[in-house]
Formats: sequence, structure tokens, C-alpha cells
Amino acid sequence: MVHDKNSTRPYFLSNCCHTCKIPGPKLSCDICRMVFYCSEEHRKQTWQEHSHLCRAIYKVLNKKSVEWLYQEAAEGTAEKFRNLRHDTAMECVAVLGRSLLPFEIEILYWPKVCNNCYIIIISVSCIVQIWDVEM
Repeated sequence: MVHDKNSTRPYFLSNCCHTCKIPGPKLSCDICRMVFYCSEEHRKQTWQEHSHLCRAIYKVLNKKSVEWLYQEAAEGTAEKFRNLRHDTAMECVAVLGRSLLPFEIEILYWPKVCNNCYIIIISVSCIVQIWDVEM
């Protein structure tokens, strides 16, 4: 199979709009709060791509009775957060009934979180420095 150098697979960057990849998105997905966008138009544009994982995350949230995906890791250790991400990915695989796509793995393993408490950062105006947590 020949790879077209001009086409890329969908990928996820936690501090960028999921559609255009420009830093500083202003909106999060209303359902999973894991993916961010710079406009409502961009949110709608990639909904079809994002909807499958989003619905799986929603089911995991309901099953755990939590408001945000990695709530159980809040104020925990890096090891606890690593284990929780892996366990969550496996739960999403079970809900989806298939393997995760590369960009879905990125969403689950490298979310936009605080490096100290592992709370998912939804507000773009948060005063906490935001960087990906080490794997």
C-alpha cells in the first residue's frame, strides 16, 4: 500500500482544536470533555469521527458514576494515573467492540490535565500550567 504524503491520519493534540490543530481552543466536547475545538463549526465538522469514542467515554462515565473521566486519579500518583488511563482505554475497547484508532488512543492517554492533580482542564483560562502528563 502506498501512503499519500499529503494525507494524514486523524491525530489528537490536547491543547489544540481537534479539527484545525490551532492552539488555544475555546470549546470542549459537551459530552466527554476530552476533545477541544476553536468553534462550534469545527465541533460539528469532526463529530462523526469523534462520536464513537465519545459515546464509549459517556458509557464509562455513567458506569463509574463520575463527572469526568479521570476523576479517580485526582490528587493521586503518576502511577495511579497511568493505570487508570490504561484501564479506561480497555473499558472503551469493550464498549466499542473494536480496537482503538490511533487518535482515540491519544485522546485517552494524553488528555489535557493538570500535572499535579491530574484533573482534566476544561477551561482554557485555567491558571494551572497545562502540559501532557508523562506516560
